[in-house]
Amino acid sequence: MFYRFLIVVMFGFFTAGAGYSQNDSGESIPDAVRRPQRGESPRFPSDFVIGALGRGQAPEPAYRFAMQFLTEKLEQEPVLRAIGARQVRLGGGREEPDGCISFLFRCIGREKSITGELYLRWIDNSWESDDFILEE
Repeated sequence: MFYRFLIVVMFGFFTAGAGYSQNDSGESIPDAVRRPQRGESPRFPSDFVIGALGRGQAPEPAYRFAMQFLTEKLEQEPVLRAIGARQVRLGGGREEPDGCISFLFRCIGREKSITGELYLRWIDNSWESDDFILEE
């Protein structure tokens, strides 16, 4: 009798678990991959090292500049070339108290990755790198 109760409880737990929604045809879809509904903000993926990906609180031009800057660094920076970095993940930006915009990032190679921070500053009507820090 106890086993039947346990099976029923476990079945209910797995079929109606939190974090799932149903689409129009009644299939269960994990909330992390479903499209946002009207009035919801989009959900960006999350990197387990640097947190949520996407623009965050940073202005769109700063985010684009940061992505371009880091993509160029993949081929210029000796440490990144040494690990064979091929991809950049850019975390959500935020404004620092001194007016800089900071981003956490992760450069991913075939077997290793390196995280770091990028600080941008608005100077003479354009974004410029204020500091570029790699953490090995």
